[in-house]
Amino acid sequence: MDWRAAQEEAVEHLRQLVRIDTTNPPGNETAAARYVAGVLEREGIAAQVVESAPGRGNVVARLEPDAGEGAGALLLLSHLDVVPAEPQRWRYPPFEGVLADDYVWGRGTLDTKGLTAQELMTLLLLKRHAFSPMTDRVCTLTQ
Repeated sequence: MDWRAAQEEAVEHLRQLVRIDTTNPPGNETAAARYVAGVLEREGIAAQVVESAPGRGNVVARLEPDAGEGAGALLLLSHLDVVPAEPQRWRYPPFEGVLADDYVWGRGTLDTKGLTAQELMTLLLLKRHAFSPMTDRVCTLTQ
């Protein structure tokens, strides 16, 4: 596995998510949800955007395990809305996703678009490497 490439891809997804202003109120997460769903769809992972209210989009996607019925599930949960930002108080514009000093700067990088980007990469890597979290062993613990 090329972890450097995966890191760079995750950083780019984070930058793209930060550039989508999902300030709540009002939220407007649908554009960000469509971005995530589009990435998943391009990788062959069926994804659906569901709105709980106009503009309040969520992504539902499922990577089917190889184990069959009753295999269990791995749930990845995050949110895409962010609290308001006061641009004049920021070193870099809060919705530009600037990469500087080995950091992505912007509203949502820590709460919680960063987590969303990590979970997105997790699904992509699981799919690309045909790893089933319900059947494949991640590690063995011994004493």
